[in-house]
Amino acid sequence: MIPFGLRSNISTLHSFASRNTCHRLSKARRNISQPIRRAFASHALNAKISYISRNANTARPYRFQRFFHASNPAFEMTDPYKTLGVSKNASPKEIKSAYYKLAKQYHPDANPDKSAQEKFVDIKQAYELLQDPEKKKAFDTYGSGAFRNGEFTGNDFGGFQNGFESAFGSGFPGFNFEDLFSSFTGRAGRGRRANPFEVYVGEDAEVSLNIDFMEAVKGVKKDVVYSVSSTCSSCHGSGLQTGAHRSTCFACKGSGHRLHFIPPSMHMQSTCDVCGGSGTTIPSSSACRSCSGSGNVRERKTISLDIPAGIDDNTVLRVVGAGNDAATAKAAPDAKSRPGDLYATVRVRKHQFFSRQGNNVLYRAKVPMTTAALGGTIRIPTLTGEVDLRVPPGTVSGDRITMTGKGIRNVSGIARYGNFYIDFEVNTPKALSPHERSLLEQLADSLNDTSARRTTPRPTAKDEPPASSDSSSKDKPSESSSAGSKSEGSVGGFLKRAFRRLHNEDGSENASGNSK
Repeated sequence: MIPFGLRSNISTLHSFASRNTCHRLSKARRNISQPIRRAFASHALNAKISYISRNANTARPYRFQRFFHASNPAFEMTDPYKTLGVSKNASPKEIKSAYYKLAKQYHPDANPDKSAQEKFVDIKQAYELLQDPEKKKAFDTYGSGAFRNGEFTGNDFGGFQNGFESAFGSGFPGFNFEDLFSSFTGRAGRGRRANPFEVYVGEDAEVSLNIDFMEAVKGVKKDVVYSVSSTCSSCHGSGLQTGAHRSTCFACKGSGHRLHFIPPSMHMQSTCDVCGGSGTTIPSSSACRSCSGSGNVRERKTISLDIPAGIDDNTVLRVVGAGNDAATAKAAPDAKSRPGDLYATVRVRKHQFFSRQGNNVLYRAKVPMTTAALGGTIRIPTLTGEVDLRVPPGTVSGDRITMTGKGIRNVSGIARYGNFYIDFEVNTPKALSPHERSLLEQLADSLNDTSARRTTPRPTAKDEPPASSDSSSKDKPSESSSAGSKSEGSVGGFLKRAFRRLHNEDGSENASGNSK
């Protein structure tokens, strides 16, 4: 989008757009014909100015919009006479002498100061204006209204002398309202003779790729295939056949802009819709056959992408210079360019056992009820392989063991690792055999658990046979044995007694079988 200049009534139109009061036209604006006023009003209310920026933290591009209703800096150009330090009556020789003196002083190769570069550009533009008799005469007659950033409008009023209809015709051909409002918002586009240090940048490319959880943990190298707009190898981006040349734009006569006249006394400049502001066009007979004169062709590209260890899901990686090549077919012959960047979004698949919390990894270990009660050792997977893990006696669901420094590496490059957490989940059996149920009921009796459901009634004191007096002394336990029985009242003691009882029952059955 190329900016434009205004010949007259510039302050009136600027105020009209900046205050966004299109329905309140002053007496000066009422001279403008009704159709163009309606077009301005409709565009001012609906137009949006879009900007492309980059987030410094994520290096990811984002787009935000601002409605057009704010005032902007004035766009009058600098007086070329003041820039070169000469008077309006200075001769061409004096102007040339002043230019060489200042150019030598502010040339970027001789003056490393950053402000010297801007000063040098102003000096060069001022000299280009004053050395051209036609441009010098236009500036002396119309002032800065005939220029935009030092560019001559062409001063061509041909075809625009018959009022509004001849200037715009049906549907406003050759006029772009975006150019009008871009001038007020300061979003000036690139002219054919814009800043000589400016570089044309290609569009960015975006891709997404999927990797496994363990690939994200350890890092991996992936080949990414995507489609980009690349410089045509046949014409090297010029859009021309070998030996062919560009021709001067017939619409703007090489200026890159077209001047429009709005009665009674308003002139405005817009980007030439034929050449796109370059001032030259490519004849159809001279256009490159490979790219049809565009200078770029679509092709598939493959790059090897190094994904660092510790990368998280939805992380965006930036590859500088791997995007689309800049379209320079309509740019100036000496224009510089560089390709855009590639933004790759990494998607990490979920793992079967592990879940990630930052740089920490969580694993849920299921342990049998008996192992949780008695303690033991289980084998679990980790990020580096399987290991044996000791289960403390009396473990319950929700207990956690931490393996410090066994998590995921910090992707920022600092040699720090997260932790590996093991959360225990006690596995209680749902289907029980009669023998297993009998053992659990005995355990409930040993623990004096009255809330447990039983298939056989719980024995009471009446059901127990009375002890004989003769054997009372023999059967009476000693203090040491009673202390041992109390200790065996625990879960571990019960299980030991139950296994001993089962062993004795098996032995008695074998003995009875032998006697028969």
